[in-house]
Amino acid sequence: MIATYNTSANIEEKPAEVHRKYIDLQYILYGEEKIGYADYRNPKISLKEYLSHRYSFFYPSTRSSQANTLLICHKDTLLYFSTSVG
Repeated sequence: MIATYNTSANIEEKPAEVHRKYIDLQYILYGEEKIGYADYRNPKISLKEYLSHRYSFFYPSTRSSQANTLLICHKDTLLYFSTSVG
């Protein structure tokens, strides 16, 4: 599946996503994007119940002390595996 998104929102307003399976490939065709990521193994929200019945789950935000940011630019590629939050 190929999807296009408007990513002009502030990173603090965007929810973080956890995937149960599959790989999420992101390729930046033009411009740049700041992406937040965190270690899902120590969440403030228990994900076990959600992920046992769903493909993915959204955290309320990435504004925790565990969140990090990454700036990706034109022609950069990211691969998120099922053990990643992004």
